[in-house]
Amino acid sequence: VEPLTSRTIMAKLHYQALGPLLAGEGSRAFLGLEVKDDGSAEPVVLVWVPEEAEKDPALLGKIKRETEHAAKLDHPNIVKVHGFARLDEGHARIVEFADAESLRKLLEAARRIPPRFAAKIVADAAMGLHYAHVAGNDDGTPLVHGDMRPETLLIGFNGVVKVTGYGALAFAPRELGGQRVKGRRVHTAPEQIIGGREAYALQTDVYLCGLTLHECLTGKVPFAEQGEFFDHAVLTLPLPPPTPGEVPEELQKIIDKACAKKIPDRYPTPLAFREAIVEAMGSLPSNEELSGFLKQWFPESDKAR
Repeated sequence: VEPLTSRTIMAKLHYQALGPLLAGEGSRAFLGLEVKDDGSAEPVVLVWVPEEAEKDPALLGKIKRETEHAAKLDHPNIVKVHGFARLDEGHARIVEFADAESLRKLLEAARRIPPRFAAKIVADAAMGLHYAHVAGNDDGTPLVHGDMRPETLLIGFNGVVKVTGYGALAFAPRELGGQRVKGRRVHTAPEQIIGGREAYALQTDVYLCGLTLHECLTGKVPFAEQGEFFDHAVLTLPLPPPTPGEVPEELQKIIDKACAKKIPDRYPTPLAFREAIVEAMGSLPSNEELSGFLKQWFPESDKAR
């Protein structure tokens, strides 16, 4: 990829785009450099604002405000948002570069994740979600993610799990013509089926944690094969039982509670969900152990790595 030469100044820093990251279909994420006045540089990710937002001052302003609010979040289990910048190619959100693979990529490689590592991944993600809830919006309401799924979770090669997507809700992919965006359709809570992606409660994130844990353990998302009956299944049917021996009984109970149809029947917070997992497992693997598991599937000698 030919490096792009444009750069801009934000808070006395220069940003230079290098080229697109291998982040999936339709990604607007570019690898970039944060260049300081002394010439030193660190990798960052530039997430370009879509073209339609560049033409809509109101939407662009909303994206800028959401990005600046997300930049206030500071937690090890959340990808750090640095800020909003204007480059020659357009506006971009500047976010932390995490040396990591998405949970989706790990699932594609491993198909299923051993219970102790699945528990570790989702429990750590829940800590990031809970922090954002407590940090809240500017009006004091909880900052709900509402779109946690394997595509929005990163597993670092240092074993640290990070939630992505904060500050991006204003220009997240929209559902057009009644069709949900690929990768988002099946990771949906019942209240989002009824009211759309923006209809969520604090416990929506709890539901999505349970759904993600189920997929990690079974390699499947409940009701994903229901086709046109998917919405009805999410609203009315119990979770399909796993194959015998596939999911530890203690974790299955946690998934069932987290994925209750009615919001009040779920764990009240992601922290309560995490505490239930820790109690069920006794202890969770260390970051070093999770790092070792990830490197089994993505060794440093791998060409893509």
